[in-house]
Amino acid sequence: MTLYDIISDLDIHPEDHIIYAAPIGGKWKADSPAALLPFPEDGEHLRSLGHDHEGMLYMIEVFLAIEVVDEWCAQSGVEFVDTETKVQVVAYYAEYEAYPQLDAVAA
Repeated sequence: MTLYDIISDLDIHPEDHIIYAAPIGGKWKADSPAALLPFPEDGEHLRSLGHDHEGMLYMIEVFLAIEVVDEWCAQSGVEFVDTETKVQVVAYYAEYEAYPQLDAVAA
C-alpha cells in the first residue's frame, strides 16, 4: 500500500486510525510505502515518541488529514482536488504543521 492509496480513499478510513509512511529521499511522496493502524488503546500519542511501524514513520491521524484537505481547499478557493494534490497538502502539513501555498502544490 502506498500513501497515494490511503489518501485516495481518505474518507472511507476510520478517522481514529493513524497514517504511517516511509519518506523517499527525506520527503513523503505519493509512492511512499504506507500503512494505517488504529490509535493505541491507551491513548499514547505516538508522534511525541517518534514511533514508527516497520520502518514507516508516524505521519498524521486520518481525521486530521481530512480536516487539512478540507481547510486547505476552503482557504485556497479550490473545489476539486485530485489525489496527488491531496498527498502534497497532507505531506506538507504533516511535516511543517502549516498549510502550503496554492502555488506550492500541483492544484
